[in-house]
Amino acid sequence: MTIESIDLNLLEDKDQTQSTIINESISSFDSILRATTVDLLDITVQKLRHTEASLKFKADMDTCRVMSAAVAISKVIDKAVSQVNSDITTNQITQL
Repeated sequence: MTIESIDLNLLEDKDQTQSTIINESISSFDSILRATTVDLLDITVQKLRHTEASLKFKADMDTCRVMSAAVAISKVIDKAVSQVNSDITTNQITQL
C-alpha cells in the first residue's frame, strides 16, 4: 500500500479542516520521515566522525608529546654519560 492509494473519501463525516490536515500530513509524510530518520542518522554519523577524528588527533598529539619527552630524556642521559666519561678521563689523567 502506498500513500497515494489512501482514499480520503472513506472517512466518515469529514470536514474541510480535517481533510486539509490529512492531505497535508500525507503529502508531507516523506519529509517528516526523512527529517526524523535519515537526516537524524546523517547528523549522528557526522558527529561520530568528528568525535573519532578528535580522539585520533588527541592520540597523535599525546604520541608526539611522549616522543618529544623521550628524545629530551635521551639527550639528558647522553649529556650526563658524556660528563661522567669526561670526569673519569680527567680523573685518570690527574692520577697519572
